[in-house]
Amino acid sequence: MVNQMPTLELLVPTYNREKMLNKFLSHHLPICKELNVSITIFDNCSPDETKNVVSKYMPKYKSVLRYIFCQKHITSYEINLLALNNHKADYAWIVGDSYKISDALMQKVIDLLNKQPDQIVCNLNDIIPTSCSAININYIGITSCLGVTVFSSETVCKYLDCIFSKSFPQTNLMLSSSASSPRNTFFISNPSLEMLDFQHRSVAKNKHWTETDRVYDILSDWVELVDCFSDHLGKKNIPSAYRSFGNVSGLTKIRGIMKMRAFGVISIYKVLNNKQLFSKVSVVPLCLMMGICLIPEKIANHMYHISLKLRKII
Repeated sequence: MVNQMPTLELLVPTYNREKMLNKFLSHHLPICKELNVSITIFDNCSPDETKNVVSKYMPKYKSVLRYIFCQKHITSYEINLLALNNHKADYAWIVGDSYKISDALMQKVIDLLNKQPDQIVCNLNDIIPTSCSAININYIGITSCLGVTVFSSETVCKYLDCIFSKSFPQTNLMLSSSASSPRNTFFISNPSLEMLDFQHRSVAKNKHWTETDRVYDILSDWVELVDCFSDHLGKKNIPSAYRSFGNVSGLTKIRGIMKMRAFGVISIYKVLNNKQLFSKVSVVPLCLMMGICLIPEKIANHMYHISLKLRKII
């Protein structure tokens, strides 16, 4: 009897980002149909044309495309849990609607499925995980990002109820599984998982969480999540684990602090009010952080956008 190839499903939560989703689908559907990888869109009660965007692809891709609409808007954590609870394939891959999976990366993941991993950790923006022998500091922060980890159905069923964080269900799963069976975690160091090539704010109607006060809840959740796995990490690795999310996202580096200042998210009062939190997660000293807070928001906004242009040139 011939063993059947394990199946893979992309789970894509989305809200009010029709243009972004359209670009995501136009890029991924052709290769997904070729490789028999399914895509399920979880629409978080979007008021825009998200449903119509999906509908236009249905005739050609109905064999690999599924659409689930939430009757009311729920939190990002809840929509991710909904996606994981409703996957149909042997392996579930939560992917943000702004992410780009290369054809080579998709093929590499499919090739690894025959080894029956508990999870596969992909490379994000060339930040390469280095070890699967234990919970590794280098990839703790990486897995906070949607799209980085592919989970087996068994891993989802076994660890989905291990809720240590209200913001990172995928990291809950990764840390729980790695702590239990680290040898069955596979890494893909290259090619990288990347972002789709367009400016976020030009196509998104709602603000990103780094542009709102929700950033404080996210960082607080991250500290609590790391604390839950302190026994597995070891005391000497805890400080690095706290900072790993900020290092990967860039949120608590100088450019990230400048971005928060540009959108009015951070001020001297907020730094002092969250002093203990920032001292754990940020690589920027508090004195420098408060210095950035003295910059008027309009000037900070201008400086931040200049830094983005310079980053592209470099």
